[in-house]
Amino acid sequence: MSTGMRPNWMAALSDTATIDQLNIPGTHDSGTSNLNANYHNTNSLNISEQLQMGIRYFDIRLRCLVNPA
Repeated sequence: MSTGMRPNWMAALSDTATIDQLNIPGTHDSGTSNLNANYHNTNSLNISEQLQMGIRYFDIRLRCLVNPA
């Protein structure tokens, strides 16, 4: 695993830790790595790669591609 990969960082957390005691790493517009329009891309990594980097919160914006308005 290369430098920066931390897929198991949450294993070190106490089982008694509450959500307000955590800093959970996340990404904005998480699934934009495959978009062709550069002004929409905010991440160069796909979701799987982000998980390997230790990201655990995803801001995912969905759009219906069937019968677009």
